Amino acid sequence: FLDRQWGKGKMGAGAAAQEGDGKGEGEAPPTPQEAEMLAMGIERGMAMVALAKYDNEVEKAVNYVFDQMADAAAEDALRHEAKIMLEKGQGERTAAIAELKANYLPDWVLAAMSTTAGDPVASLALIKKRTTEMPNIVREGPRTR
Repeated sequence: FLDRQWGKGKMGAGAAAQEGDGKGEGEAPPTPQEAEMLAMGIERGMAMVALAKYDNEVEKAVNYVFDQMADAAAEDALRHEAKIMLEKGQGERTAAIAELKANYLPDWVLAAMSTTAGDPVASLALIKKRTTEMPNIVREGPRTR
């Protein structure tokens, strides 16, 4: 399942170096806040940086990005920070996928992935936090938690 979800062997540096529009192979789907910013033409990496700085408040994050883009040096710094954040995110996803594959039952992984909109990092955290509840989560089927 995980190989189909992200493309076998496509989680390396090439995927991380993409612009980060949320459509590249190996990328988790954008969060609702990222999607809103992507719809405004903001690159995903820049959206991720701005949302992290402003606690996922879209309006403040958008204003930050546009302010940075008004100054060439600030825009370059933001692009560099976005690239680092995308690479870090890819590394975390790759490690989470490897841990999910190696240590957890496929039914647990599928249930967690369904619950977390396909985010392997969030899925791993869910399984670790709710290990004793996983049989019930699997039995209940996918739903938002």
